Order: sequence, then C-alpha cells, then structure tokens
Amino acid sequence: MDRLRNAMRDEALRTATLSEHRRQGYITAYDPNTYSAKVKIMPEGQYADGAEGESGWLPIETKWAGNGWGMFCPPAIGQQVSVDFIEGDAGSGIVTGCVCDAQSAPPNPGALSGEFWLVHKNGQLFKFTNDGKVSLGANSEIDVGNLGNTLHQLVTDAFKNLFNNHVHTNGNGGANTGSPTTQLGSDHLTSVLKAN
Repeated sequence: MDRLRNAMRDEALRTATLSEHRRQGYITAYDPNTYSAKVKIMPEGQYADGAEGESGWLPIETKWAGNGWGMFCPPAIGQQVSVDFIEGDAGSGIVTGCVCDAQSAPPNPGALSGEFWLVHKNGQLFKFTNDGKVSLGANSEIDVGNLGNTLHQLVTDAFKNLFNNHVHTNGNGGANTGSPTTQLGSDHLTSVLKAN
C-alpha cells in the first residue's frame, strides 16, 4: 500500500512539474485575420515538458471584443509577452499582455502613475494626463471621419479664443482672424491640426 501511495505521489509531483503556468516569451509571428500569434517561450524556447521551439497559434487577449469590432493592439514581432496556460495545459496558451524590456522601452519621460497613454511607434499619440489635459497628436494628419463639422467648430472656437473673438468663419471652411486680416483656408486649418 505504501508503494502505491509513493507511486501516486511521485506521479503527482511529475505532473505538477510538467504543468505550465505564466511564462515569458517573444512574438515570432502574427496573424491579423485571427488576432493570434506564435511565441518562442523563454528561456531558450523550453516548455515544462521539454518541448522546444515556437508555440502554435495562440489567441491574443483583448479587453474588448465583438463580431467585427473591439480593441486591437497586436504585439510586434520580437515583442516580449506573457503567456498564460489554461489549467496549466501547455497546449492551451493565450497571449495575455506585452512586457517592456530593453528592446521595447516605454517613452522617455514615461506615463506617470494614474495616467493613460496610447503612443504609436510612428509618433501618433492619445494621452489622458494627471493635469486634466487630453492630448491628441499625429505626425501627418488627424482623420476624424464624420466629425469634420464638429472639429471645424472646435478649431474655430479655439481661434476665437486665441485672437480675442476676432474670428469669422467663411463658407470655404476657413477663418478670418480680424484686423489685420489673416485668411486661414481649409488647407491652413489642416496644417494647424497636423502641427498640433
């Protein structure tokens, strides 16, 4: 009986050591059609069961998803990520998040505690900062889709404040800034939006 108990205990310990828990790895491939990725588990691609190499296609967790809509921020090839394994099963991994490291460092200076930043590798940004400001920026242009009229009004109001209410909009999507008159056509307003 003791021999049976010892054998059961040994098997339980062996199974526990083969169980996968949260692991770190690097993205080796990404499929935008299925929002999934392949990951090389670290260290050196080793799984608990001794298997080596990259994973199969693993789903990428997102905080908001529906049929054709949701929030998507896929990791880049080479990005360090965390992989969780459902019930410890090495065949049921899911990419649960990215991790900053030397190759994927945060902006400098970075976000303060309590702030929310979205910063793209090409420089576009969207920030909620602790001083109560919301920042929106782009290196080329900001496409607001159907909000064009609303954005035009916001820009007009901003110019009115800037030029002490000496702003009059015209039918061409531009604005006059008073005397001496400076004509700001739609191209100029677009340039202002691009610069800010």
